[in-house]
Amino acid sequence: MPKNGFLTPKAIGNRIKSKGLQKLRWYCQVCQKQCRDANGFKCHVMSEPHQRQMLLVGQNTGKVIDEFSQEFRDGFLTLLRRSYNTRRVMANSVYNAYIGDKEHIHMNASKWQSLTEFVKYLGREGYCLVDETPKGWYIQWIDRDPETLERQARLRRMEASRKDEADRQAEMLEAQMERDRQAVEASGVSIEETEKTALLRESEDDKVVVSLKRGPTLLDATTTATAEGPLPGAALDELAGAEEDAHALLGIKKKAKRTSPDARGKARPGKPLSALEQIRLDNERAKRAKLEREQERLAREQQARPDRVENWLYPGLVVKVINKKVLDGRYYKCKGVVLSLVDDFVAKVKLLDSKATLKLDQDFLETVIPKPGGVVLVVNGPLRGAEAVVEEILEKDFSCRVQLTSGPTKGDTVRLPYEDICRLDA
Repeated sequence: MPKNGFLTPKAIGNRIKSKGLQKLRWYCQVCQKQCRDANGFKCHVMSEPHQRQMLLVGQNTGKVIDEFSQEFRDGFLTLLRRSYNTRRVMANSVYNAYIGDKEHIHMNASKWQSLTEFVKYLGREGYCLVDETPKGWYIQWIDRDPETLERQARLRRMEASRKDEADRQAEMLEAQMERDRQAVEASGVSIEETEKTALLRESEDDKVVVSLKRGPTLLDATTTATAEGPLPGAALDELAGAEEDAHALLGIKKKAKRTSPDARGKARPGKPLSALEQIRLDNERAKRAKLEREQERLAREQQARPDRVENWLYPGLVVKVINKKVLDGRYYKCKGVVLSLVDDFVAKVKLLDSKATLKLDQDFLETVIPKPGGVVLVVNGPLRGAEAVVEEILEKDFSCRVQLTSGPTKGDTVRLPYEDICRLDA
């Protein structure tokens, strides 16, 4: 039967249909052919080209599936990084956006049978932060770009420098207040606090009269001291410095006047603090005290929470090879025992199946979680180095509930993530 012409309605309709998305179930990833219905897909599966292609795939099935899985994972993560970055988003939303591309790699060609299994893989391998909710699985991409990490470190350093500057300013203010207090004590001025009372009226026709009583000031202290006898120059300098510090603290600008040493005894001190200024000063002191208490609390919490370390290898651990490039994937997912450490990040591992001994970096390995009742070693966190027994495996949280059998917290039951514990060789 002759083929339809290029500009015939049939040919135009076929081209329009081929541009849109078809059913995913009727797509052959090996042949990269999309069928329109079940009958067309059945005819394609029974065709000779498809049979020849499947014979080629059958000769090295594992390699082909791994290639499709890697392409699917890279495409999914690329879309997640570019469209959502580090925002928390539903995995189903990202998958729907990913399959919107006509040329995408289909999940049924990879080693993951469902989106849930793929999301758990991303969380287990450290590509994303995953959590399950009643609405479904949520994922959040972990940005490990060197430029991003450097920018975050730079921001942390800037924040630390700002905190140091705030601490220095708080110390300077505290020193100024201490000098003011000593100056007032040296002058012999007693500051009396007036008790606060409510404004009361005996009748509605009475007027409320408010009188503001002027408290003792530095001028009064100077006048009193002068009446008894002239103040020494050092005492006058101390009083003037205390007043200038108080005005600087409250933001009051005052023109500085230079006086000769002979005229210091006759020089008039500056304007005393008003009631409003005194209230402002008290508020500043209260804020500074609250800030100091908060900083002390944060410092205590930081000391109580030790930092995590990057290296987690110990002799005697049972580990698993997770890098497919080790001897072309020959030892992929093979388990072995750590014989010794070359340095903090490299170990000699004796494989259990082949009895071969390899020198591997810890990035090529992952921890092994035994069944409940197995003995593990805590390899990271504040309990690092303690032995424990697995009581329960919490698959949803990617963690285990273990009972410590050594260390200062022996007998306690704690919950630790998979990456913080590892099986010990019997």
